[in-house]
Amino acid sequence: RFVPIRGGIGADWSGRFSDSLKQYLLNDSRADFIVILMADYWLTDYVSTENLQTLVKFMRNNQQVIRLQISNGMDSGSSNVVYNYGKMEIRDRPEFFRGSLIPGLWSKDLLIKYLKSNLDVWSTEQVLSRDLNGSEIKSYLIMPEIVRYMHIASTSSRLVNLSEFPLKNEIRAFIPDGWTVYE
Repeated sequence: RFVPIRGGIGADWSGRFSDSLKQYLLNDSRADFIVILMADYWLTDYVSTENLQTLVKFMRNNQQVIRLQISNGMDSGSSNVVYNYGKMEIRDRPEFFRGSLIPGLWSKDLLIKYLKSNLDVWSTEQVLSRDLNGSEIKSYLIMPEIVRYMHIASTSSRLVNLSEFPLKNEIRAFIPDGWTVYE
């Protein structure tokens, strides 16, 4: 089930992201684990729900894990394999990326515990990363990645960049009215 936490043209990302996310987790989410995807990044391939179910099982058996990063994104700089689980490697994260909002599978209860109030999206990442460093709570990277995605949209300028996006002719129906496509 897909539920936008905050979004739309002109959404206020200045300081309420963490509050909106926490409100959703406390009041609306029935799941123990959630996948967080940012609105300005789009999926570029199919996602294996079977792999996600395998990772949920891993997290249920390892309750100190707050997050499994399921996309390499911009920060695949970890090389320390901690576990081999099924066909996947579970790797340690550099300290400054432990709270990253690059697509990840999150433990709802742990995320609620660590979320601070009145933070924008970038500060949410920084504060989560800071608070997780040195704690017994773990954040890992999954290899190979389960979610392939790329940065495609600038909400401030209403631009959508399709220059490197695969299947670009098939996605035009998802572009909001009033946005400009450039290739």
